[in-house]
Amino acid sequence: MASERKEMTTARILGRRFSAAFVGLVLFVVSGVGNLAGSPEELVPLEVKVMAAADNKPIGAASVYVEFKEKRKLLKDKQRKWHSKTNGEGLARFPGIPPGKVLIQVVAEGWKPFGHYYEISEQTSEGRQVVEIKLEKPRRWY
Repeated sequence: MASERKEMTTARILGRRFSAAFVGLVLFVVSGVGNLAGSPEELVPLEVKVMAAADNKPIGAASVYVEFKEKRKLLKDKQRKWHSKTNGEGLARFPGIPPGKVLIQVVAEGWKPFGHYYEISEQTSEGRQVVEIKLEKPRRWY
């Protein structure tokens, strides 16, 4: 009977230690010290301007794909893929991208597909990073 009480009290103590460790981990993550993603202050608004190479006219309704890695402190970096369409002025806007290497791809009907890596740095004086892309017409097939 005494050994049963001893086992029960040991189980209770271990259960309390586990609960305290779990609560500590949750508080660590929620407090911001264990933030899983980068801080929002590091994010840079990105604006992609798509134009024709021949005459610098804006290309509307072009699909713009942006791929980048979202850095995390506790977990493995996460690959992000965002998509947007250009407006009538040839602009596609992305709210916040972490600084670093970014793949930008553009696909538009009647134009050659485009893909290139860019280095996104800190915000400019305008408060955003602007990337200009010039698309070319494809060769004619006979």
